[in-house]
Amino acid sequence: MAHRTATHSTDNQAHPEYVEYHIVPNGDRWDVERDATFLATVVDSLPAAISVAVVAAHRDLQAGASAMVCVQEPGGHCRKVWP
Repeated sequence: MAHRTATHSTDNQAHPEYVEYHIVPNGDRWDVERDATFLATVVDSLPAAISVAVVAAHRDLQAGASAMVCVQEPGGHCRKVWP
C-alpha cells in the first residue's frame, strides 16, 4: 500500500494534509506506524494499539490534517478502524 503525504506551510511550519496510521502485527505485539514511520510498539493488546494511534491521529486533526487509522490484516490488507 503506497503512502502519500502532501504538506503546506503555515507560519513556517509544515503540516501534513493527510496522514495514515497503521497498526501492524509483529509477533506477539503490535507496531504503530505513521505513514510507514515507526512510532511505538504496544505489547498489551490490539485495542491498546488502536488507542495509541487514535490519540496521535487526533493531534494531527488539531493541526489541520485529515487522518485515518487502520489495522493490517493477515495477507497484508488494511481494515479501517477510525474514523
